[in-house]
Amino acid sequence: MMDNIYYHGTSKRTIYSIMKEGFRLYKDYIIGGRIRGYGLYLSKTLNFAAGWGDMLVKCKLVDGTNILWNEDYDPNVIAYLKREFGRDIVKPDFHKVIPSNKHLTKKELKNLFSYLLEKHFGRKSFTRKTRRGYTPAWLFQMYETRIHERLKRHGYDAFGYQEDDWPEVMLFNPSKAIPVSAHTFTSETNPKDYWNPKNVNISGVSMLKQLFVTTLLLIMLISGLSAEDVSSVEVPEMVFCRKVIDRVPQEPDTVFSKAIGQVYCFTKVNASNSPTEITHIWYLNDKEKARVTLDIGSKTWRTWSSKRIPEEWVGKWRVDVEDPSGKVILSKTFSVDSN
Repeated sequence: MMDNIYYHGTSKRTIYSIMKEGFRLYKDYIIGGRIRGYGLYLSKTLNFAAGWGDMLVKCKLVDGTNILWNEDYDPNVIAYLKREFGRDIVKPDFHKVIPSNKHLTKKELKNLFSYLLEKHFGRKSFTRKTRRGYTPAWLFQMYETRIHERLKRHGYDAFGYQEDDWPEVMLFNPSKAIPVSAHTFTSETNPKDYWNPKNVNISGVSMLKQLFVTTLLLIMLISGLSAEDVSSVEVPEMVFCRKVIDRVPQEPDTVFSKAIGQVYCFTKVNASNSPTEITHIWYLNDKEKARVTLDIGSKTWRTWSSKRIPEEWVGKWRVDVEDPSGKVILSKTFSVDSN
């Protein structure tokens, strides 16, 4: 139907880590290459993407990315949902009236999505005139209905609005978007002018080294830091073990039985400035299972986190260690066998 190239607007402060580490969702604010927790906004149209920052990232969606696009809803399906769950099922907080033991079918979700767009988020009122100050908001508002939680169960990675020259997407699986290149741009209007910069012209490709220098200088300017003040965190030692006694890892290993019950991740940290913090992120078969933030109280520090391991959680485990900016500074794996 369309090629899979989109654009994402961002700031100079985040552009380097996006290009280096990719897009990642994190809570409800932007830090480094992470994007606001309610999803990654992408647009086919330069001027709408440019309204979100002073840099543009050209992105490629992974082949097979499953996007739920707007379409005309089936009145019969909506009527059935009202009979089954009551009239509140077609309101933005519809999830409140669905019992925990009930699940909407894929067909029901698709029709509910299109109905909510039309009745609650102004699809019929979209015009080139009214769109200027309103449209980007509907993507976020739709996300806040929590419909994405149910769409994930049916294999969707995103939802979007598509009409001729301005298809837009809210991607709730950021691994499906691959940053291709970074660009500055010029525009006839202020990029912050209600997402309506006109005649956007993008630059050539910005090199990763240039982006790093720009990002570092900007952070130093905002924070009032000198080059010597920029903190770095290193992890010279990281082991998995069965327990920690007197700040010493006991019985370190990389293969554990399913009966282990609990695994510890012990890290020795060197920090140029303190206090600071690191984060341990635990993954099982590439799915996040836990996120633990640990305080670092001096320039040399030992700290650890642990994870309870139910017997059915066998497979390949990984722990990423992130510094305060969200950069992964070390990653190691272990396995839990079914024996």
